[in-house]
Amino acid sequence: MSDGVIAVVGIEEPILKSSKFTQVTEWVKHLRELGSDKRKQYLRALPRRFKKIRQYLMLARICTTIRCVQKLIYSYNPLVVIIDDKLANRVQYPRKVRESNVKEHHRRRLILLADNLAGYARTLRSRGSNKWLEKVKELEV
Repeated sequence: MSDGVIAVVGIEEPILKSSKFTQVTEWVKHLRELGSDKRKQYLRALPRRFKKIRQYLMLARICTTIRCVQKLIYSYNPLVVIIDDKLANRVQYPRKVRESNVKEHHRRRLILLADNLAGYARTLRSRGSNKWLEKVKELEV
């Protein structure tokens, strides 16, 4: 979480582990690993790429408050919630795991998707677009 933008992404574990999901998310990288020019290209392509994986997701939302995150988590009642380390103490859920403790490759990919969605939203918002939230809503599930 940064700048009040939190991405919440959910998927069923069998789908997350499937080879098809791995294939359609091969493009996912951490934004910090990209140079500034590559990051711009990556973020420009993100909406098109993200729309191709929406069918696999149960949930993809942007929240601007912890209350919104809590409400989503409890409405879906997932088996496990992976929480950004910065939010771990602020989000209450009995079965939560800190992001830094996740070692499984397929779950790391889900974390990257959430980070990418939040990064895209922050980028739109930082450009001063009044419609940044509307553009992000087009990607939500």
